[in-house]
Amino acid sequence: MVDSNNSVPPSSKSVMWRSATALIASITASGASIGMIIPLLAVSMERMDISSTVIGLNSAMPPMASLLVTPFIPRLLPLIPARLFLPGCLCLSICCVLLYGIFPNVWFWFPLRFLNGIAIGGLFVVSEVWLNVIAEERWRGRLIGVYASFFALGFAIGPILFRFTGLDGFLPYLAICGVLSLAFPPLLLIPRESPKELLARPTMAMFRLLHIAPAALMAVFVFGMLEAKMLALLSIYALRTGLDEYTSILTITVFAAGNVLWPLPIGMLADMIDRRVVLLLCALGGLASAVMLPFIIATPEIFFPLLFLFGGIVSGLYTVGLTLVGQRFRGANITAANALFLVLYSLGSLSGPIVGGVSMDIWNPHGLAVSMIVLSGAYALFLAWRMLSGR
Repeated sequence: MVDSNNSVPPSSKSVMWRSATALIASITASGASIGMIIPLLAVSMERMDISSTVIGLNSAMPPMASLLVTPFIPRLLPLIPARLFLPGCLCLSICCVLLYGIFPNVWFWFPLRFLNGIAIGGLFVVSEVWLNVIAEERWRGRLIGVYASFFALGFAIGPILFRFTGLDGFLPYLAICGVLSLAFPPLLLIPRESPKELLARPTMAMFRLLHIAPAALMAVFVFGMLEAKMLALLSIYALRTGLDEYTSILTITVFAAGNVLWPLPIGMLADMIDRRVVLLLCALGGLASAVMLPFIIATPEIFFPLLFLFGGIVSGLYTVGLTLVGQRFRGANITAANALFLVLYSLGSLSGPIVGGVSMDIWNPHGLAVSMIVLSGAYALFLAWRMLSGR
């Protein structure tokens, strides 16, 4: 059992739960909007006969914004109260979405998607820091698990709204703005006073923090690479191994379902035993799933249950990694650590499809599985070495 070292007085617990509910409800709405805007812009650019290269570069703008701008967020927060910073990020995102629809020009969308990436990155950093600050150690994993599950749920159900709005005209953009607007009312539950950790300037440079908790921070880089590889290339892998188009597309839904349902039980386990052991179990589970993938992908009856489990195991890297960040860092440096967490996730998301694509070109089609075996195996060995050496 993880010991509690930051118990909260009973009088403060109602404020904590109000804040947690508000932040999770807000990030769920944001997740739904992200799940809508990505396919909408991709389909729109395809209809404009934009080349795949330009579409890929355009889609890379949000993670690129996270890489370039997120390191400055910890320095900005002391100047802007968090309860104003969060609505400001939402307003910026809504403005970007409206401008997507008003100016349907791919070159105009480049700076817009960069700005939108800044807004979404700000939401993530502040929400995750706030949750980690208010969480008691004994249930930190469960709280982060609920947060991760609801974000994944929003991301998964958001595109369903297109059944009612369609993909043509300005209406789908208005629908996305409406979904984002749902994030405002929950924020009214947040207390006026921000956690002092959000208002203090970090005492260490952001990337120096990687030496303090490399296992926790590298977990999200591995997660970003694995998730991005699967979302970008899994359907292609399935097609090349003989599955039909409908079944190949369905693989993404099954993988995403694991992201929704597994973070909470994994977070509960992380509150009961050593969290680095849980990370190691997730890495080994990912390794085992990737090893089995080439042998069972042509048999959906076996492949789909494994894929559902694999999606959950991958999500555990994010959930437990973020939980460990809250456990290892205190004071002003927790904001810098969460910013680094997002930067590493973005770096993994950018590099994952590239590495996976090159691997599939070298060994068609099983290079995708091989690249995941190497990544999961390397991370598992790194974790095992850290634990055996007592670091």
